[in-house]
Amino acid sequence: MISIDKSVLDECIRVFGADLEKQRKEIRHNLLQVKSNYFDQLDSKQKRFLKKIIQKISVCNLMSADQDRILDLITELGETPKSKNTIKLADADKKNSSGKPINNISFHDLLVLKFNYSAYRGNFYPRLFSRLGIKSCVYCNSQLALNVEKNTYTQAGKLNGRLKVAKYQLDHAYSKADYPYLSATIYNLYPCCAVCNNVKRKKKVNFKLYGDAQLQSNYTFSLKDSLTEYMLCYDPEKLMVYFDDPDKPLQNREGKGSLEDTFHISSIYNAQKDLAEEIIIRTQIYNQTYRKDLEESFRTLFPGSGFSIERFFLGTYPDSKDIHRRPLSKFTQDISKEVSRLSSES
Repeated sequence: MISIDKSVLDECIRVFGADLEKQRKEIRHNLLQVKSNYFDQLDSKQKRFLKKIIQKISVCNLMSADQDRILDLITELGETPKSKNTIKLADADKKNSSGKPINNISFHDLLVLKFNYSAYRGNFYPRLFSRLGIKSCVYCNSQLALNVEKNTYTQAGKLNGRLKVAKYQLDHAYSKADYPYLSATIYNLYPCCAVCNNVKRKKKVNFKLYGDAQLQSNYTFSLKDSLTEYMLCYDPEKLMVYFDDPDKPLQNREGKGSLEDTFHISSIYNAQKDLAEEIIIRTQIYNQTYRKDLEESFRTLFPGSGFSIERFFLGTYPDSKDIHRRPLSKFTQDISKEVSRLSSES
């Protein structure tokens, strides 16, 4: 719900430069194997498409392509050629396929496989996105952007293989089905929860995760008049959550590409009125007088600590730039500010 400064991502890409170059060589090697092992199974359009991708990855790293370069690549390479034919996999690739072994695969799925997207989800992207400070869904901010795979065991109850790890759930701004050569491109990957990823699929969303530095989000949660109604009776059912989305200026008209109409944000948060009530009560308890007393005690108990006392009062990170670090941070920040304004006016 807030863009990350692209210069921060560029610095991350620079830090992981050696990893990315190693991965570029791995992907190029994989694609050359496709040309060697499967070329006779491809139609003429697929052959041309594969050759163009190999040419590109031989001279530049597609994983580190920025937004402008992505648009250039889409213009130059286009979408995956549509075809009903499937490719019979070699034994080695059957073993590398995620899930149950399969014998046949579509052309675009073969390319995604060879771009090592599934492997990088487990061993590379967690390091990169952790460094960026992204842990929650960038679309709804209500859940973690992680997908935990269950462990499997033998009949004797022993772990079958290695312990499974939590992987980042990632949406592709440009679909990997249409643009498999962008399936591992960092600028094309948006960490999100499984629900939002399933809802979005190939839909276009106007929100851009990587852009110019922002001090404040363009999106706002509020309770509006329902906050005053709640304060009169303390009945949480009186609360109504509103989500101000710049891509949906009129509530009774469709906002194409808006977060609200794509992910139903207000519905998600109206199911959590108890959280809104907790924020209201916490904000009122920690009034300015009480805060000053606690701040003095905090400095005595934790001298030299870099921990923000505001984070304690709020129950999450207080700065807008940090909302990706924890689920529900955006909602908590906005409602707390609204309650504080109402208290100061009364």
